[in-house]
Amino acid sequence: MFKYKNIVYFFIIGISIGFLAAQTPTAVAEFEGKGISQSEASSLTDRLRSELFEFGTFQIIERGLMEEILTEQGFQQTGCTSDECVVEVGKLIGVQQIIGGSISKVGNIFSISARLIDVETGEVISIVTVDYEGNIGGLLKEGMRNVALKLVGEETIPFVSGFGSFYFTSEPNGANVWIDGKLMDGITPVLLENIPAGQRKILLEKDDLSFSESVGLLPQEIKRLNFVLEKSKGGVSIITTPLNAEVKIDGENKGLTPLTINDLLVGEYKLVFNKEGFIDHEQRISILKNTIEKIEVKLLKNPILNIESVPQNSTVTINEKIKTTPIHNYEIPPGDYFITVSKNKYEDYETEVVMKPDSIMNIMVHLIRKTGSLKIDSAPNNAKVYLNNEFVGLTPFFKKAIPTGEYYVKLKLDQYLPDSITVNVNHNKQIEQEFELVSFAEIQKMISKQKAKKKIWLYSAGAAGLLGGTFQLSSNLHYQQYKDATLKATDLHRTIDRENVMYPIGYGLSTLCLAKSFYHLREEKKLENILNTK
Repeated sequence: MFKYKNIVYFFIIGISIGFLAAQTPTAVAEFEGKGISQSEASSLTDRLRSELFEFGTFQIIERGLMEEILTEQGFQQTGCTSDECVVEVGKLIGVQQIIGGSISKVGNIFSISARLIDVETGEVISIVTVDYEGNIGGLLKEGMRNVALKLVGEETIPFVSGFGSFYFTSEPNGANVWIDGKLMDGITPVLLENIPAGQRKILLEKDDLSFSESVGLLPQEIKRLNFVLEKSKGGVSIITTPLNAEVKIDGENKGLTPLTINDLLVGEYKLVFNKEGFIDHEQRISILKNTIEKIEVKLLKNPILNIESVPQNSTVTINEKIKTTPIHNYEIPPGDYFITVSKNKYEDYETEVVMKPDSIMNIMVHLIRKTGSLKIDSAPNNAKVYLNNEFVGLTPFFKKAIPTGEYYVKLKLDQYLPDSITVNVNHNKQIEQEFELVSFAEIQKMISKQKAKKKIWLYSAGAAGLLGGTFQLSSNLHYQQYKDATLKATDLHRTIDRENVMYPIGYGLSTLCLAKSFYHLREEKKLENILNTK
């Protein structure tokens, strides 16, 4: 692909109101000379370009620009006569159509063969052949015009010599008359005599009104023509770097660049250029009658923002728009931006940046971990401290900048039971934790106490059970006596009632004491298990 500076510039000679609103970008390759010199063939090719441009059907590419592009591409056009080679030229230049051909001379007869080719498909759209009898000067002035007429689909006129006359009237009258770009004497209505026969380019103008047309004139003919003048128009030829930018004129989409628009009424217009990845460009233009304004615009790329973070997957807020790192090739409009990079358990990173057109900004963020402090004391001191099962020091322990989060804290000291707890360290806060470590000797004492208590309650259970049994046995004996008694029956009945109340109480106390004994047995076993798993 050729460089952007090789943009298609248009060779603008003039404008006619009859121009088409949309033109197809077309190049004219150097015609091959057969029986004439290559310099003569080149001059005739240049004349064909000029004639085609005047008709306005094609958007004709200037020869100088063609040569510049082909030279930069290292392409030699000499000897490029086949359709394949001509198509390759069209691709290098970047046009949709290309015209190639040859000019032959046999005796005093010239034969011009021209082919209009679609560059994308390589298909020959049309073939034009024109024969001309005479000298090469006549071929230059008349023959090449007829080739151009055939290529644009208009009728040709015979090759004639001599002079004719035009009688022009217009609505309104009072218009100036140009023939082939030359201002004639007088204003309409006007008779103009001794005009060379052939195809003539006519333009009438009055104030901001005009009309133009290509008209054939025969020798000795007096041709009467009446033109209705219309509001004058002008045009604009637009080139952008890069190409294929969308063009809007006063809000109406006109197509992609490169672009020529020939039917704009005289006046002020607002142009807007859009292309993905580039900053919108706006400007105003003044359209003058019968002229084409040439505009060259270099579009500026949107700024590119790249953001990396450690750790990744951090949340990025760019003027309230939320993204996640890593951010690569993020296009944003130029301007001032406030950027925040955040992640759970890390301190926020904030910055302000100015994004300029055609710039790339790379931001690398190392987020700082949120920290707090942890203080651990123990009785006795010099216990080993473990955080999440990793040894970190001895008590008394203090760590100032410890990452926030949950920690499993465990203390170990010889001849003492280990102890542990889970703590949460918060940002900019100090957590203090004290441990009362229990020695193995103390555990042994506690086991001895539990054994003693177990025995006391066990003996108490036996005594209470014995007491209950005694009362129950006594009650049974007194009941037998009661059945046989006569005088002491009432006293025996009262004794039996008391004993029936007491023996369940004895059994109840026995059960309670036994439960307490089992409780102390269980506590004893717990302490023994602690010692066994130390």
